[in-house]
Amino acid sequence: IYDGEAWVAVAFSEDENMPGSDAVIGSPELGNVPQKYSLLAKTPVVDSAIEIMPEEEQTLINATIEVRDGQTVMKFTKILKEPE
Repeated sequence: IYDGEAWVAVAFSEDENMPGSDAVIGSPELGNVPQKYSLLAKTPVVDSAIEIMPEEEQTLINATIEVRDGQTVMKFTKILKEPE
């Protein structure tokens, strides 16, 4: 939940480093369903730092993002142990 209207993201790391981690990113402005991304590098250049995961790796369940009462709310269920 974010107090305001904005894109939101959360990342999951096995080693506490940004590169190599998975992220879930959603934007109510674009009306998109939150999707999974790979974080590739620590860089301020967003286009080279993230990459959307292929369709077969989009395993989020019940992923939604909406603005309610002035708050951006992103919800999803993520499989913690993804198949290799």
